[in-house]
Amino acid sequence: MAMHSKNLRVRMIGLLLAVLAVFVASPVVRADGFATRILRVDSAKFPLINVLIKVFTSKPTTLGSDNFKVAEDNADVVSFSVRAGKPVQYVVLALDRSSSIEAQMPEVKQAAASFVNTMPARVKAGVMSFASDVEINHKCSDNRQSLLQAIEKIRPYGGTSLYDVIFDGCELLAQTGKRTDLKTLVVLTDGKDSNPRGTGPMSIKSLPEALDCAKKHQINVFTIGLGADIDREILGQIAAQSGGASLQANDTRQLQIIYQKLSERFDLEQYISLS
Repeated sequence: MAMHSKNLRVRMIGLLLAVLAVFVASPVVRADGFATRILRVDSAKFPLINVLIKVFTSKPTTLGSDNFKVAEDNADVVSFSVRAGKPVQYVVLALDRSSSIEAQMPEVKQAAASFVNTMPARVKAGVMSFASDVEINHKCSDNRQSLLQAIEKIRPYGGTSLYDVIFDGCELLAQTGKRTDLKTLVVLTDGKDSNPRGTGPMSIKSLPEALDCAKKHQINVFTIGLGADIDREILGQIAAQSGGASLQANDTRQLQIIYQKLSERFDLEQYISLS
């Protein structure tokens, strides 16, 4: 939505350090144990402007108006309110089930099950898997037992349609809940987008099409590369352009730790509505 002011700034104070986020130029600010991201700016009721901010702290922290300083065109805005936002959060877990991952599949499913079990209760999760095709194993739900059963039924075979699962996962999330809900796709792969013979891509969709879909629907994509036979540059590009993060697991033990850390992060994230 169009901004009526291109110089509206929010400064967070009283935490680990002071940081500044400019809505139109720098929507993400990070430091040790602390990160913010501007998720939405709504000026439909101008001159009232509503901003939804995601805040991560390394330990539970209560935030209020004393933690923020707002300025417009370098002039302080004295009248503003801050309240904890409670948007619905959806997370789709996409698992690589290509033939190359078959030996590690039991441990991969165990790590994925642990991830589902430890996610905050407010998160509704879904499960997809991909090989030569893409399958929706379970739509987003808070029924953990049903999700675990869907993960257990996944069987590996075929190639790696990485770009297709990103495109389809973003489309699935776009059709889930409301436009204003928070939506994340977590993709695990042990390889590149390729057919079973390794002679070319497997996906019907291209990388630019997958990225455009993520940006169009405002889906954050977290990529997890398992092992050495991955394309770190491509996985990093997917994460960076969608507002997610790219992570690397050398083995399934590290994968378990990554899923655990992601679950903890979801639990420590706060959503602040500033008006």
